[in-house]
Amino acid sequence: YTVDTAYEHCVTQPFYQALNTYAEESTPQWVLDELRRQSQQVAQQNLQYTQALIELVSEIRSHDIPVIPYRGPVLASIAYGDIGLRQFGDIDLLVYRDDIPAVKEILALRGYEPRYWLESTEELTETQERVYTKFCRDYPFQNEAGIEVELHWRVVSRDFPTNITMETVWD
Repeated sequence: YTVDTAYEHCVTQPFYQALNTYAEESTPQWVLDELRRQSQQVAQQNLQYTQALIELVSEIRSHDIPVIPYRGPVLASIAYGDIGLRQFGDIDLLVYRDDIPAVKEILALRGYEPRYWLESTEELTETQERVYTKFCRDYPFQNEAGIEVELHWRVVSRDFPTNITMETVWD
């Protein structure tokens, strides 16, 4: 139960490190083995996501489009000093709302396809996309390898009471 809970709450790696450091002798070997296996699996996935992040940011910036990577590998590096110590499942990129069509095209050329909330939605019309970006704050994409990318043009919901403005974030 504890191993499953650690994984569910995305703290497998720190939990494994703590047990391995402070309670190795009192922890059943199979628990340490399972946590080590899960930690290695997450670290491998994190490396794949980090490589994709570096490639995407480089490509987007090569088109003179401002982009800020955040959460995921960036947060893992800042918070833990190691991208292998924080579990994440997507790449988050902050872009200007007006740059979404150009970034969407770059993602499409790199094999990423939009993932809408409804499986029946294949493509949004220009009007639907304009409305979507007005009321939502992210645009999910996924490639064949299963790597997910979310384009964000807001860091919080429009209705969230905060003084954070996009100008502040970009500054």
